[in-house]
Amino acid sequence: MRVEFNQVILHNFLSFGDATLNINNDGFIRVSGINENPDDMAVSNGSGKSSLWEAIVWALTGETIRGTKQVCNIYGTDGTYVRINFKVDSTQYEILRSKDSKEYKTNLLIYVDGVDKSGKGIRESEKLLQQLLPDITASLLGSVIILGQGLPQKFTSNSPSGRKEVLEQLSKSDFMIQDLKDRVARRKAELSAELRKHQDENVASTAMKQHLEDSIDKTTKNVESMDRTLLEQKHTLLEQEYTELSRSVTDLESKLESFTVSQQNKNVDLVKLESNKKTEESELQTEYTKASADLKIKINEIKAPMDVKQHEISHRKNVKDVCPTCGQKLIGVVKLDTTELEAEVNELKQKLEVVQTQLKDQTDMYQSNMKYIADKYSPLLTQMRSEVNQLTTNCSETKLQLRSMKSNKEQVEKQLNQTTTDLQQFDAIKNSLLEMIEDNKHGVEELTSKILYNNSEIEKLQQHLDVQNKFDTALKRDFRGYLLMSVIEYIEHRAKNYCKTIFNTDKIGFELDGNNIDITYCNKPYENLSGGEKQKVDLIVQFSIRDMLCSHLGFTSNILVLDEVFDGLDAIGCQKVLDVISAITDIKNIFIVTHRKDLSIPTDKEIVVVKSCNGISEIR
Repeated sequence: MRVEFNQVILHNFLSFGDATLNINNDGFIRVSGINENPDDMAVSNGSGKSSLWEAIVWALTGETIRGTKQVCNIYGTDGTYVRINFKVDSTQYEILRSKDSKEYKTNLLIYVDGVDKSGKGIRESEKLLQQLLPDITASLLGSVIILGQGLPQKFTSNSPSGRKEVLEQLSKSDFMIQDLKDRVARRKAELSAELRKHQDENVASTAMKQHLEDSIDKTTKNVESMDRTLLEQKHTLLEQEYTELSRSVTDLESKLESFTVSQQNKNVDLVKLESNKKTEESELQTEYTKASADLKIKINEIKAPMDVKQHEISHRKNVKDVCPTCGQKLIGVVKLDTTELEAEVNELKQKLEVVQTQLKDQTDMYQSNMKYIADKYSPLLTQMRSEVNQLTTNCSETKLQLRSMKSNKEQVEKQLNQTTTDLQQFDAIKNSLLEMIEDNKHGVEELTSKILYNNSEIEKLQQHLDVQNKFDTALKRDFRGYLLMSVIEYIEHRAKNYCKTIFNTDKIGFELDGNNIDITYCNKPYENLSGGEKQKVDLIVQFSIRDMLCSHLGFTSNILVLDEVFDGLDAIGCQKVLDVISAITDIKNIFIVTHRKDLSIPTDKEIVVVKSCNGISEIR
């Protein structure tokens, strides 16, 4: 059964108001969230990203993966409904599920190839939907389409006894009986062939190992008879001297680097101090310029009317009311009084003197402050320039020492190379023999490892054969238990493949012990793993269970949702999971739901779910 989703329409569902999700073979789609609602006290969490997938599950099954009962948006006033369009194999479906909707009431509408197949009521429609799509359950959708929140997530985190119940819910054992009968027979034949292969390899490896060990003993005796003591002593002394010189060069280089860094830092401090001085002087200059300009404007404002009044006084005083010839007062000529004007001029002169005094005081203060700045910074700048000069001197002296030390090192290196050349002829035969010994030892180690590996595999294969033989007996007595073992075996096989990608090892195991299912990684129980290890094992199990269900149910889909599966993983862990996802080629729409901004995802499209201040989410 292949399910291809085309469109999802939401109205007042969970955190959403109205939203439409079109699915068009978009490849990798990143789904991020922004939570602007101050009541949630979150940035991205709670924005409503997961509500998109819960809408699909609710529309098809009447349930949610998380078991949410209240699906109507609490901020809405018109109930809720979800409409989805999808195809199952060649049949087109449209389903609308509503609750307390003004338009649709509480109902379930079913359209098959455009024909209304809805029942007379929601209960009758539910029965019809289960008949049409019996395998589509909330558990299945949360296990093969939407990873991160469903039963597979609960499998690892459950108790060993609880895991069996979860797996029985997921496995749908009644549909796998004939398939597993065939697989038992095939598995026994494969195990027997593999067992014979490892046994034959062990016989050949043991004979070859004995041959190599004999060769090692003979060659070792030849090497022990060879002596080059004098050359080795000279070479050792030169090596020691070269090592000491190398250490000295390294120390001087480190010292030079330290001086250089200190010099650079001190220059930066000097520039900063000079800049601060200039800044303070500039600010003071700006302040003085503005203040003096204002005072000069006031002076001009006083001088202008004062000049006018003085001119008027001069004019009045120049008026002659007595004849210069006869000394008699001239008729019709009135000499105006200047007393009032002179008083006004005197008043303006007093104001002018005040403002001029203010200007002088301002100038004196500016000069005093400039001197203060100079006095404040001058010793600091002098000291800092002195320190810079000292560091410059230290750098120069260290460079000279370093140059001399490197020269000595080069001379010793030439002598060392010469002794190495002297040893080469002597070493030619010995090195050849030593190489032969090492190669043979390596061969022995490899053969020993191979023998141990084959013994281990023989033991494991024998155990598996014993299990398969027990399965033959169990088929007649406890088939369901056998079936569960087969499911676990399939999951373990898939898990080992994913484990190689994520952990670079396949050391993950599943064991059914009575009513308990134990999970181990690198021989450690799941319960003893670190948080990061548990997170990765959880993902491995989820992908493995998904593969099991898709394989045994013949189920495929055009979408896969990874709902915040990267939370808690470090950068390396995230990349490993992305490697697993990137290998998926048969799913045309992979939705990666995450609130992590640091995650580098090969994104073909991005969906942003935004919850506004009013608590209602939308797609942007």
